[in-house]
Amino acid sequence: MNSPEQTPEIMRITHHPIANLNNPTNTKITLFVQGEVDQSTAPEFNDEIRGALNNAETVDIDLDGIHFFSAAGIHGLVEACAIAQRDGRNITIKNPSEIVRKLMTITGVEQALPVEYDQ
Repeated sequence: MNSPEQTPEIMRITHHPIANLNNPTNTKITLFVQGEVDQSTAPEFNDEIRGALNNAETVDIDLDGIHFFSAAGIHGLVEACAIAQRDGRNITIKNPSEIVRKLMTITGVEQALPVEYDQ
């Protein structure tokens, strides 16, 4: 049996909330996603994004730490963007890793998603 130290990390999401002190209801949450987003981790990935959208006006999803990303992850991003648009929220996909960029290009969603790269 593996000890907790030996168990490989499949996916980790950390949050960085930033409150606008001039307008406390105008909050921003950045989700830093690392590891793998596949069919088994996509439900957690989607839940985290939906939770952030429910609690902030602006959500950034930083995908720089992704080393595997499946179509389930792409579906989650497309769905999140549709929810954000419907609810008047702002969502941005930040720094997608090479594997995420390739999959976005292959699936044809690259131009439809709000993507930004830090300099």
